[in-house]
Amino acid sequence: PHRTEEFRALGIKLISSVQARPRKVFLITSATEKEGKSTVASNLAVVLGKMGKKVALLDADLKNPTLHEIFKTPDFP
Repeated sequence: PHRTEEFRALGIKLISSVQARPRKVFLITSATEKEGKSTVASNLAVVLGKMGKKVALLDADLKNPTLHEIFKTPDFP
């Protein structure tokens, strides 16, 4: 992941901010393209996984999916 320490800090803040009311879903979104949604989502998923959290990451960008490129996995239709 890029900037591992910053994403680890973000993961810790998210976890500690929801301890009173646990959340099961986080949504990373933006209004325009190329703002870093996939970068933030993928790095946060990796960091949370390393912290022992269960993570499912969904790329809902049907026009320009990129998570398969980040994780170097096949792009299936």
